[in-house]
Amino acid sequence: MTSQETINAARMGLSPSEGDCREIMIRTVYAEAFGEGDVGMEAVAWVIRNRTEKGGFGGNLVGEVCLKASQFEPWRSASGLARIEGLEKGSENYNRVAAIVDRVRESDKSADITGGSDHFGNETIVRERNDGNLNGWMKKFRDQGKAFNLGRHTFYGGDPAKARELISQRGEENDFKLTSDPGALYYTKKDDQGNSSLLYLSEETKNKEDQGILAQMIEGINSIGGMLMMFLVAAFAGISGKQEEPAPVAENNTPPEPKQTPEPEPASNHEAAKIAAAQVTIPNDCKISKGVCIAPEGSQPAPNTLPWVPPSLHIR
Repeated sequence: MTSQETINAARMGLSPSEGDCREIMIRTVYAEAFGEGDVGMEAVAWVIRNRTEKGGFGGNLVGEVCLKASQFEPWRSASGLARIEGLEKGSENYNRVAAIVDRVRESDKSADITGGSDHFGNETIVRERNDGNLNGWMKKFRDQGKAFNLGRHTFYGGDPAKARELISQRGEENDFKLTSDPGALYYTKKDDQGNSSLLYLSEETKNKEDQGILAQMIEGINSIGGMLMMFLVAAFAGISGKQEEPAPVAENNTPPEPKQTPEPEPASNHEAAKIAAAQVTIPNDCKISKGVCIAPEGSQPAPNTLPWVPPSLHIR
């Protein structure tokens, strides 16, 4: 029986044939993990490749694996299909994902940052849908010690130690690092002065210090926004309003008391807010929860662009 995923792909002019495999894989990786940055998308691409090579996941072609029934949710959900169809071929985002997919398909297996994983999922969403419980296969992999967290996704079926080793190596080369929670990543990007900015902090991290720093930065930015608005309102009132002559005071009346001008905040607070604003870059549609920047599904946070260092061997 033809899967609903295959039917939806056919409506876009795509079929699980050899000719469309690359296109289907690009759109699958984009819809599943664009909000997870380059490393998160690369990990999903490795899962697709691993499934294709191992067999038993819908066929021996990438297109067949991606469109197998009930495997990759974006191909059967309204929101996922909107993301898939919204990816314009040849756009900056398309080319970025295509480059990741192509290097995963061409690389030696030793470059697999998932350690051979063939499953992944968002455990937070799964628990929300299942009254706080994980799926049975998720529990099984966890009991076997074959699961590790990477951003908001958990990857299963591979070697977590090998995966973390490769991810850490990539981080040392490209200015991002693991937090105190070994599976959680945050990505940084340096400006022209060499200052690093927090771009994305995974939901799973337990690093309270980093969470506190981010919360302080957000508060500083909000303070600057409020002060700027007050300044603009005051400036507009000064331009458009005409100053009235004071009313004459009757002989025996007590003149009104002069208005008290509030004391300005210490200059140090303003400087701290400016510094905070200059040092943080916030993803689009960022939601703050307990001081953590959570990018919603389908969002496009600022990319953590990671240059690719080709392995010594390539598949021909």
